[in-house]
Amino acid sequence: MQRAARQAGTPAGAYIILYILAATLAICRPGAAEAEDRLTIAFAPEIGVARHYEITRSQERSDGRRLERTLEARSRALLTPLSRTPDGYLYRFEITETEATAPGSTKPGLNRLLSRLAALTTGVPLVYQADADGRPGRLTNTAEVRQAFRGMLSELQGLVRSLTQAGVISQVERPNVEANVRDILATLAGLSDEDLSRSVLKEVSLLMAAGGHDLAIGRFEAFAPSPGSSAAGQVVDAEGQRGITALDPAKDRAVVEVRVVYDQAQVGAAVARLAERLAGGKEADTTGSAEESGQESLRVTESGRYLVDLDDGQPIALQHRRTAAFGERRLVEVTRIGRVRP
Repeated sequence: MQRAARQAGTPAGAYIILYILAATLAICRPGAAEAEDRLTIAFAPEIGVARHYEITRSQERSDGRRLERTLEARSRALLTPLSRTPDGYLYRFEITETEATAPGSTKPGLNRLLSRLAALTTGVPLVYQADADGRPGRLTNTAEVRQAFRGMLSELQGLVRSLTQAGVISQVERPNVEANVRDILATLAGLSDEDLSRSVLKEVSLLMAAGGHDLAIGRFEAFAPSPGSSAAGQVVDAEGQRGITALDPAKDRAVVEVRVVYDQAQVGAAVARLAERLAGGKEADTTGSAEESGQESLRVTESGRYLVDLDDGQPIALQHRRTAAFGERRLVEVTRIGRVRP
């Protein structure tokens, strides 16, 4: 089948295919588990050919009684394999545009600032080394990326000033907003090259999580998530399961599902360290119970569903859900990425 004919025209179309395939495994592959219960998804991108993706992200929080959506963001991005290398591939990833809103906000004018903060790398080419299966490693242009972040400080400060003059941000709110902006950029600037790469390439990590594996068909198998897995901004251990849950050989497509659970004790320790940093280096108060602090009971899980093109091992669409829960409280981030036409 022609490659162009298999491309999804819109993310919505790709998501529909994703769910139809996931629901019709028995129809697509009768008896597949008995006859051939494994499949290797080979990664073979066409060098120099850019893939266009639309990325949507939403955040919701709940206290067990009320659900509030706190962020909605949409981006367009280009992903291009530049060349083969001895260790895999050299890639370029660039977010070309981003729009973000805070649903329910009484100050829609803040969406300009939110859009910029939601995707600080918009317009900044990220060149990185990927392994033979497309999974991203370190940036090769960290100096350029750091310089871009330094230049954003004056840009964002100017944006805060203009929003203050327009009455969107009050004079009372302005110092806190400016401090938050400085803290975000200072945190990014202070990251090691490895952590900076992990932070700015998180969408690519999601995209490339399904390809290049030998996977079981119709069942889940345990696997060790990559060291890049993190919670509360810090790397922690995790356990994962993955498998092919739907397969359509006639269309060279498969649905891969991935589940990850983070080590609960390490997550709690990471939260404690984060709280200490936010308190200005003072030791976090741990006199309350584990339930009160939310550290020991904090549970972080992830689940992803991928529609993969078996012709080249690259994703057509995905939906990823990350949940942080303690007690009745939930913070959920859902990311959807779909291939689109230029």
